[in-house]
Amino acid sequence: DTLPPAITLTAADLTAASDTFQADAGCGTSTDNITNDNTPTFTGIAGPSLLVEVLVDGLVVGSTTATAGGDWTFTTPTIADGGHAISWRAVDIAGNATSSAPALTVTIDTGAPTLAAIGNKTTNEDQTALIPLALGDALQPPQNLCFSPQFSSPSLINLSGLSVDSSGGYNWVFQIPPAANLSGSTQVTISVYDIVGNAAPQ
Repeated sequence: DTLPPAITLTAADLTAASDTFQADAGCGTSTDNITNDNTPTFTGIAGPSLLVEVLVDGLVVGSTTATAGGDWTFTTPTIADGGHAISWRAVDIAGNATSSAPALTVTIDTGAPTLAAIGNKTTNEDQTALIPLALGDALQPPQNLCFSPQFSSPSLINLSGLSVDSSGGYNWVFQIPPAANLSGSTQVTISVYDIVGNAAPQ
């Protein structure tokens, strides 16, 4: 037997549990293949009971055995931050290997965004407070950052009018309109997340 297994090679899939995101801030999805899980789990379909070798950037990092139905699951060793090509190949009992399946591109990101300290702001009751946010992130572009504000006295805020706008690159301006005909002070906590759920230190 010198022939490789006669199977259809399809790209592996990153499991939903490994494809992390920040749901409560509306940031990311479980299908974007960007994750902060650096030992992610992948699935695929090979032939029944075939040995499956999983490759990261062209190098075999481990193997698993497909079920009688051909399904396989594999959790990788630790993968460094950055973009990676995930592939696999099947090997029969005679040692014949298929070519590599089409690669799935996955981004690992375990680094949190940064947020510079925010000073005190004073505004009149009929004026919107503008809070500049100086952010940074080693891997994620500015559009992959999300914001979740909390207020110690939310009754002072027109919550429906909250907005955040880019003023260029990683510089944003959070706009906080006051509630009508009220005065007082409120502590504002702005949580910043990236698309995979890493949170900036507050």
